[in-house]
Amino acid sequence: LQRTKGKGTIHPTFTHTHHHHPMPAAPHEDAALMAATGSVAQSSSSAPSTDGGSNNKINNATDALARSNLLRLETSELIRESLLHVHPTSGSGDVGNHHAHYEAKWAPTARDYLSHVKHVLENLDKATLSPDVAILPGGAKEKGMEHLAKSETKYRIPLLSDKFAKTSLEGSNSNHNPLTSWSFPFGGGSTLSFHPIGSFAHVGNAGLANRHANGNVLPVLDVAVLVDSESLDVGGKDYLNHRYTDKRNILAVHIAKQLSQKKHRSKIGAVHQSHILGDSRKVGLMLTPPSDNHVDDSKKDKKKRKRGKDADKSKSKGTKNKLRFRVRLVFGIRQDRGSNAVHERDHDAVYSSSDEEMEDAWNGWIPRSRLLPNRSNNRSEKRKDGDAADASHSTPHYTNALAEDLHLLSTTDLVSSTLSTLTPNSGSNVTPTSSFHETLLLLKVWALQRGFLRGHDSFTTTTLAVLLVYLYRTKGIGKRMGAVQGFTAFMKFWSESDWLGEDATSSLSGGGAETLSSKDAKERKVKKKVACVIPAEGKTESQTIAKCPQSRLYLDDVRGTGDNSTPKTLLDCYRECYTSSSVSSNVANDAHVDSPIMLDPTMTINYLARLSPSFVRESRAEAHAALRCIHGQEQLGTGGAFRKLFLETNRFWTRYDAYVKVPLAVVPKLLGTAGGGSSKKKHGKTSGTNASSKVWGNDVDDLGYDESVCRSAVEVLSRALGTRATAIRAFTCGNGDFQSPSNTNEADSEDVATKIIADSDQCHAVPIRGSVSHNFGYAARAGDRVPASPVLADTISNNREEPCLVVGLSIDPDASRHVVDRGPPAEDVDGSAAFVALWGEKHAQLRRFQDGAIVRAVVWN
Repeated sequence: LQRTKGKGTIHPTFTHTHHHHPMPAAPHEDAALMAATGSVAQSSSSAPSTDGGSNNKINNATDALARSNLLRLETSELIRESLLHVHPTSGSGDVGNHHAHYEAKWAPTARDYLSHVKHVLENLDKATLSPDVAILPGGAKEKGMEHLAKSETKYRIPLLSDKFAKTSLEGSNSNHNPLTSWSFPFGGGSTLSFHPIGSFAHVGNAGLANRHANGNVLPVLDVAVLVDSESLDVGGKDYLNHRYTDKRNILAVHIAKQLSQKKHRSKIGAVHQSHILGDSRKVGLMLTPPSDNHVDDSKKDKKKRKRGKDADKSKSKGTKNKLRFRVRLVFGIRQDRGSNAVHERDHDAVYSSSDEEMEDAWNGWIPRSRLLPNRSNNRSEKRKDGDAADASHSTPHYTNALAEDLHLLSTTDLVSSTLSTLTPNSGSNVTPTSSFHETLLLLKVWALQRGFLRGHDSFTTTTLAVLLVYLYRTKGIGKRMGAVQGFTAFMKFWSESDWLGEDATSSLSGGGAETLSSKDAKERKVKKKVACVIPAEGKTESQTIAKCPQSRLYLDDVRGTGDNSTPKTLLDCYRECYTSSSVSSNVANDAHVDSPIMLDPTMTINYLARLSPSFVRESRAEAHAALRCIHGQEQLGTGGAFRKLFLETNRFWTRYDAYVKVPLAVVPKLLGTAGGGSSKKKHGKTSGTNASSKVWGNDVDDLGYDESVCRSAVEVLSRALGTRATAIRAFTCGNGDFQSPSNTNEADSEDVATKIIADSDQCHAVPIRGSVSHNFGYAARAGDRVPASPVLADTISNNREEPCLVVGLSIDPDASRHVVDRGPPAEDVDGSAAFVALWGEKHAQLRRFQDGAIVRAVVWN
């Protein structure tokens, strides 16, 4: 950027690499820039030279114009080089020459590959499935291995249902009757249907990015594999106690075995078992196409060809066919599209028939009332069926995981319908690209560079797209806004919304003194917490809530109970169920279920339920810092705001001041777990008197063991450190660092944005066939509903170190010097009990201070 002294004339220059097609600047942005330039020039000509205040205003306006102009040019270049278009259904007959200039060259290959996968799955035979399908090779129940029977068996997946626990307990008895074993039918490939979802299915492939804008990670094309509920015998009360989850995961393993057979390897390639959204309870498959699809043809013709030029040509032909993509299979139950996509029809025809159509359209296998957040759908043996509507025992996260499978298609429709209103030429042969596409791509790059994408508790491309849908439908982002303006509006919305209800009492990092009881602290957070509902097409947010059948169903349920303590509206119920007590050391909290709330128009799914409190606090702080960069309120080095926002990486291993290792072996088996009687004996004879029961463990039924451990460790550290730590974050796949540079100077080089991310995916993928898969397994003992953690020592750590949880800490240099932590007043019985439960009797001792107070306190060494 060059500026002529004294005139304020801007001459932007920008050198870029090759690009596929020109992307004209948005006309409204150019008009704004021209208007700003005109106002600057007018002010410059009319202002007297002796007026220092006027000159300062002119300089500030000129600087703001220069920043916005340069940032728009740089982001336009980034978008131009990062957009990726791969149509899922376009055949060779209707593609023509119009697709050649914007669609990826390997798009026909991707469609051919998907047709091969679909063909294999459609020809699957009928089968009877049982937990034995998931036994690892060499297991005690495998044929020929009966003599190796032990007290536990390793499975490829965690089997958590009460049906499996009962079967395994009966199987350990000598009088076991094989006819009573738990099994279910599979109707074969004819009962399967295949639907592109996510960025792969969005209008214009919104959210799909080239490899260099994706951390040099191959693009992943998501496909939903839906099975008829009758074919898999899903129904009745299968929504309880992981019964549906086990059936779906066993089916995924069965299909993985079929796809990985040797006869399909030349067309299908490698098959890996993976976790959807980083959740071990959601098993998916990652398919990697063979690098050369013409290997078989070359082998067949090898005998007929002469060695020499022909062989060299075939070899060179194979090397050109590089790996360009991967396919992820997500499994679910086929739903009536009318039940989920009714709010996505043409708005001129949908809402003229009131809401009876939406209510009648529900034909899901789960009763609609079971999707209310205050339901207890995963119950421990100790809990009775009468606790189904008890908010203290509700399982909103488990219920939301069920709803995610119901909304695999409707979520894609929700985004695409909004895109259709922004891209009037969506039906033409030219791929529509709107400001929505560009803004989503900028958000994806921004989140990726900070480790806020692909994690088990962080953003996904779908959650970013859904948040944009909300902003567009509520006019938070106008249709005429450009990508930079939309990006700025998103950062303002995310940073200023009180998603956890903590802003009134503490900073983003939590902490602060608390004198309230656990109940009062939770009530105060519930009142302050933001909860949003995506408006239906053609309606406002309040109209959508008032007309929603799910909201009316909840009101009828509240009137039936007659309990005055029950939340009066469904939105208040969501606030209460997704809120736990404060992170103060003086407030008891044994369940860490806090999550932000963003509901779909049917109010049956919370798109932000997987976001952890630590992620929300840190991402909001980063969004606030991004606003300061855009508005020029921070001192930026070479490269300005663009480099700071989109090129520089600030992931896990460079963000924090200290790192703590917590060996997983010392983490106690959480006492709220549904089973695991044998594991409880290791850490105590009884669970009711254990002090740790007041600190964590009451959320295992809801969050699952892995997520409960991760959240509990972070939140317990937050309570203990208080204001000493401004941010606390656990290291998991997806938020780590790029590959370490060979020297320190390389970190500031220009190719910093093209470094390969070491932990590129959100979870550890295990091959279905191969020696590595034998070392990975979930150990299940007889009658245990909660298998032990997976054995990862041989697959992740070369030196066979014990698996551990790594936590990063950002330390406040002033608050970290505090030596004494004072507990609550002596008359606060509940607060004192919570303080002692956190620190223990040995450390939380009674002390007398100079002001005469006698309270429990902890002294740091």
